[in-house]
Amino acid sequence: MSWVEIPIPVIRHGQFNGPGAHNHDYPNFVASLSDESTRYPITAEGKVQTDKVLKQIPTYQQTGVIYASQFLRTQETAQIISSRIESETGRGVKIVVTDLLNPIWMPPNSLSVDEYYRLRQTSETAVADEMFLRWADGQIGEPPEMVAARIEKLLTYLKDTSSARPMVITHASLASAMLRHVQGSDLRNPRNPEQILKTAGCYILVVDNNRLGLDTARENFLA
Repeated sequence: MSWVEIPIPVIRHGQFNGPGAHNHDYPNFVASLSDESTRYPITAEGKVQTDKVLKQIPTYQQTGVIYASQFLRTQETAQIISSRIESETGRGVKIVVTDLLNPIWMPPNSLSVDEYYRLRQTSETAVADEMFLRWADGQIGEPPEMVAARIEKLLTYLKDTSSARPMVITHASLASAMLRHVQGSDLRNPRNPEQILKTAGCYILVVDNNRLGLDTARENFLA
């Protein structure tokens, strides 16, 4: 029996229109971690980014189902892709929303106002870096063990249903954790900044003979 490699694109949503994208202050930082952030739509630039990322996915027209998180920006990204596939092939693509693809949860009070502004003065990534360190140490947010279990459940499902040619639309934090998990790295290990997806960036997972791995032939997660 011959086996066919099935690619599963993992895409970060396009640029979105949240207050924190325009003004980096503490109230917007808190809002970005609140329920309000589930309703942020993508921007016109986010739509352009979504169209561009498909150029990195030669097989995108074969997509049979698109999985998105419970956040509006992933669902809108998925809808853009679904509509494009339908316009090009005449075939509609179902969008399925699942909490398995939500970002790693962090509480709005992850940092105090003083900590936030002190870190902002240090470097552009200092806030995210400090939050990751606290999360990895189990001080804040969704515990690493729960994230790992969520990823394992998701990857098992993707592998078992890979014949449907799925595509995944998610968030930077979960996409980065998924990548480390597939590479066999502990989620609490330091992140590689080059493997944190930019908006509408992607990497490709591959299912081959019931095994799921990373498509290392194309280092496309730098996009």
